[in-house]
Amino acid sequence: MSCGINTERTFLYPTSPLTQADITKLAIPPTYPFTINFGPRSVAPTMENYILHDAENNTILYKGANYQLVSMQICNPTHLNITTSTYELALTFVNWFEPVKLVIVLVPISEGAATNNNGTYLKQFVDDSAAHSLSTLFTDASGSFGYNLCLNLHQDNTNNPYNTDVYYFKTGATLNSKTYNALFKGDNRPRDFELLPGGMRGSWQTTIYDTNGEAVYSSLGNLSKKAMVIDTLKTWMSYYSDAPPLSSSTKCPYVPVSQYKCYPFNENGNITTDENGVPVVSPLPLNQAIEKQANKGNSLNLSWESIQMFIWPLLGFIILIIVLAVVFFLVSRATTPPPLKDLPVTGPGTPPTASAPSTGASTAASTAPPPTTTALPH
Repeated sequence: MSCGINTERTFLYPTSPLTQADITKLAIPPTYPFTINFGPRSVAPTMENYILHDAENNTILYKGANYQLVSMQICNPTHLNITTSTYELALTFVNWFEPVKLVIVLVPISEGAATNNNGTYLKQFVDDSAAHSLSTLFTDASGSFGYNLCLNLHQDNTNNPYNTDVYYFKTGATLNSKTYNALFKGDNRPRDFELLPGGMRGSWQTTIYDTNGEAVYSSLGNLSKKAMVIDTLKTWMSYYSDAPPLSSSTKCPYVPVSQYKCYPFNENGNITTDENGVPVVSPLPLNQAIEKQANKGNSLNLSWESIQMFIWPLLGFIILIIVLAVVFFLVSRATTPPPLKDLPVTGPGTPPTASAPSTGASTAASTAPPPTTTALPH
């Protein structure tokens, strides 16, 4: 979440119109830091109060990690003296789990004699032209400026700093006069850039310091900007002469499957890259990657630490079952009654055992002859 000690905390721009000689003073990295991936959509994009809504699965692959597009808006210029644009289209990408939390991509909008390829995306909002993907904004996008700054998220009277990278494109969307006037008609015009919280409660601010070194925060929701002479600006800003790679670009040449290459992912599901976003592991041709995966078979290839995660809970469960079985056996023995021995058998309907005679009368009664019966006449 924290930013570097010397990180700038506001948008930066040159004090005078930028020239080609000025650009040569800026650092030129060898590769572009991100790839833009525009997902498919089922409905046409919409715009309300210059807030644009497009497909939800638009992302950029930035330094090996995916960043999600969370907001698009047409706003007043955030950077002066770089282009002569009157408005800008701002795209904000977010990944809260990476050191750089936000990536802001800015595309200038200007009026010209004809609508260029980059402007066809905006043209669809004012006429019935075919729906164009966001990728058309970067059809001719060579030349862009990038730098790092720190933004504050104002929450509960506390300012939390977030590391942010900004990219401003020199070639933007040009609209002919008819399209331009239709897009920016009436009194409802774009406002200053407002970085939407992107799912977080609070308002964003930038910070500048007065002559006494005291921090001065911008108004909530609005981000301020700061002018620098080119010799100072070059310590912060880099220049990218190439256009960013587009995963959905129709300009990419056909590549046969035999030439596909595969980059391995690390344990976080990302491609391991260096500080410039260049993969540090060489890719394998597709056929070799498939063969390597097949040679692994279905073996789990678990480490000893992973095996222990399964063994110890299983042993604990087995020991618990054994202990419970022993306790049940001991308790059942202690509560079992002794067997019945030499007890008289009595019960309902069972006559008592006869005792020996003790008197003569009893003997006589027992030896007396049976009574005589007389047959009755019929």
